[in-house]
Amino acid sequence: MTKELDIPKELKGTFSRFMRRIPAKLRNGEAVRKTTRSRFDWFSYASPTDDEAQQAFESIPPHYVVHMHTEVIVDQGRVGETSVTSLDVHDIARASATYGVKNVFVVTPLLDQQKILNKFLGFWHSDEGKKYNESRYNAVERVAPTKTLKEAISYIKEREEQEPLLIATSARQMGHPGALGYRDQGKVWCHDRPVVLIFGSGRGLSDDLIASCDYLLDPVYGMVSYNHLSVRSAVAITLDRWLGVHSRRGRRGSDAADMVDKCGD
Repeated sequence: MTKELDIPKELKGTFSRFMRRIPAKLRNGEAVRKTTRSRFDWFSYASPTDDEAQQAFESIPPHYVVHMHTEVIVDQGRVGETSVTSLDVHDIARASATYGVKNVFVVTPLLDQQKILNKFLGFWHSDEGKKYNESRYNAVERVAPTKTLKEAISYIKEREEQEPLLIATSARQMGHPGALGYRDQGKVWCHDRPVVLIFGSGRGLSDDLIASCDYLLDPVYGMVSYNHLSVRSAVAITLDRWLGVHSRRGRRGSDAADMVDKCGD
């Protein structure tokens, strides 16, 4: 049975049991902006048009991704550094481009890792890299190497002229005064400050780094207990849950309620 909710007048309609029957047409730009900022989970399932999706994107604060290769847990609880891998850089850049992330900062203080990263980026930031694969070039051009998290934050602060809000991520269930779920965008976006999503390598961000952040996102879970994802998979899933629009231009897959009926339940 559909749960009755106090839905804003801009979104009057009937929700299915899976809350997917929001009207496809949102009436005006102001309605789009208000709904995006207050209940992005509603908007993301409302089958917005391309124009409405663009209006929504322009109404939210800028987002950045930081991939830490330092201040991470490496073994037996020890905090240290990890190696940079080109596969992670490629895939995190592509996911970030898909969801409109401005920059991806790869943080490593190790000189040998900086050399590897700079050689990799040297090619993909060049005309040769663009000629080789323009789509990959367009994604990787947003990647920047930094030695520390502080350096990345300083760059963002200078560019946006505001102190960013830091959101840590972890596969571990941890207590944090700024705990966030994946429907809590409004709690962050209402501050109108840049948003930085921080991901770890190795066995995840250190406790001290997480404690220093403004927020901590819930771990990514499926319906079973296993949740040891590669960082590139974790970034893609997190960005989709945080910034993803799940249907566009009125096109949908089979409605979940219809699927239940077809199965005979």
